[in-house]
Amino acid sequence: MNHVDLLHRGIAAAVQRFHRNRFDFLSERDLQALLFGILVAEFGSETIPMKGGYHSAEAYGGTDTIQTIPVKCEYSISQRTSEKFDLAILDSEAVRHYDPDEWRRREFKSDAFWNQPVRAAVEIKYLQLGVSLRRGAAWVQQDVEKLRPCLEDRRDRPFLGISLLFIQSAAPVPSAFFTGSEISEDPQDGLATYVVTPALWRKFSA
Repeated sequence: MNHVDLLHRGIAAAVQRFHRNRFDFLSERDLQALLFGILVAEFGSETIPMKGGYHSAEAYGGTDTIQTIPVKCEYSISQRTSEKFDLAILDSEAVRHYDPDEWRRREFKSDAFWNQPVRAAVEIKYLQLGVSLRRGAAWVQQDVEKLRPCLEDRRDRPFLGISLLFIQSAAPVPSAFFTGSEISEDPQDGLATYVVTPALWRKFSA
């Protein structure tokens, strides 16, 4: 199963749930939890094997290989920064497994479960009642600037960065805020920005 397709399907389901009643979601964390929960269900039994070994076999339950679902919250962007993605889909084709020689050379202090390559990442912002659209546009730009280096760093592997701006207010949003009238394609790579109002879901006009 294409993990990016599962991500797109999960986002669509989250938007549909937001449209049902946006006031069920009072914070950005609520929306993050919504999307994570939907994606956990979408991925079902899809897991990625990761070989550990830094700790004792007992710590892993008698084996040095774990199975983990590809979707993660607050996942590290890289070992070079403390920044984290709101939500990430791990790259199942580029998993880094434990190598004792490399770990000693690089002085790693644990397994690489928390620092795996990411296939797709989502950043979420929420314009609660009273927050200006101008601020929302600035937030989207900040998310794009956060995601862009990840795209540039992974030239040898595909990467999709998605910025989602949810708007709680039902007040009209200027048409210039959107690009086009419908989302006509699901990107597999690159950067994509979307605006979700109480009634619409459109591409963001940067």
